[in-house]
Amino acid sequence: MLGYFFIFCALLALLQLIARASLGRHTPRHRYLLLTLASLGYILYFAGTLVDRTVFPQPAWLHWHLPVLFTLGPAIHYFLKFSLLPDEDVPLPVIVLQWLPAVLCLFYVASPLYPERHLSIAELRENFSIKSYDVHDLLAMLAFVFNIGYYLYSAYAVRFVFRLPRAELSGIRLYIIIFVVGSIVTPTIALASIFLHSIDLLSVSCTLIALSVVFGYVASIRYPEFFLPLQEEARHEKYFNSQLRGIDTERIAKDLTILLSEERVWLDDRFSLKKLAQLLRLTPHQLSEYINGHLQKNFSVLMNEYRVAEAKRMLRESPEITVIEVAFASGFGTKSNFNSVFFKAMQMTPLQYRRSQNQKTIHNSMKKTIMQIDAQD
Repeated sequence: MLGYFFIFCALLALLQLIARASLGRHTPRHRYLLLTLASLGYILYFAGTLVDRTVFPQPAWLHWHLPVLFTLGPAIHYFLKFSLLPDEDVPLPVIVLQWLPAVLCLFYVASPLYPERHLSIAELRENFSIKSYDVHDLLAMLAFVFNIGYYLYSAYAVRFVFRLPRAELSGIRLYIIIFVVGSIVTPTIALASIFLHSIDLLSVSCTLIALSVVFGYVASIRYPEFFLPLQEEARHEKYFNSQLRGIDTERIAKDLTILLSEERVWLDDRFSLKKLAQLLRLTPHQLSEYINGHLQKNFSVLMNEYRVAEAKRMLRESPEITVIEVAFASGFGTKSNFNSVFFKAMQMTPLQYRRSQNQKTIHNSMKKTIMQIDAQD
């Protein structure tokens, strides 16, 4: 029965992955969410076939789950990081180093050097409680230690949640606390299960992973903008020690206005915080602090404000241009993103906005004509 539950949660993760991938978003947060869902889905499928071999066909190759385990820590860490600080810039060498363990594990278990490469799930299950430690066990324990380190670091990064008054620890904040605590407890139990060769502890750990998928799905339905209320606290925590000391903020404001209003850099849908920082002769962290602290918004919101304003102008003044042409001409990379951002800003679709403006134009024209007739009389 437990195996069926694991498979169900694996399919739920897959359905969420497909649904979110169809949105066409290209933000780092979205990419890491997709990677997290894919990793959790595979691990739960693997767990389901391990616990109950009669449920679904077993994976053709047992050891894919080892490099997947190494991806969970960085994926969840970066998903949380970009959810709280969407404009965060991470140096490429840091990203490469953080993904290196997963890549090395993948190449190692795929090579002839890996001694247990022909071990099957059936053999693993039958001999799990009595077998001696092997390379498979050591890699799995190393992956869990690796992940625990990431989750502890992530818990430290969101420590401001625990300092908020108890009255505010409801709803979204409570979900965050449960998520952080669960993310640390789950790999700890999994580590103990490998160390003690206990299939029961392994089942408990996988059950917690399965519940996290259900938990995340429910939270996303109940709170569509799950992390948005916490972003202000996260920015305050990040910018507690300002990086703008000694920087001429008036010069930043003037140059930023020129870039946005005159050069209209936002027309490039791939224009990034890093590119804007280079043009302003700032670091990405300094620019992010300026936008969040002085303008009270993040980089994406700032760019989209100008793009929506341009789209509104084109929808009003250029009826011959299609909506999709307006989307691309105003700096949006995809129609779905354009529709989503526009609706959030105007509470109507671009097509509805165009029709409302056409009706307003007709009404004004008729009113002007009537006034002219009355004047003649």
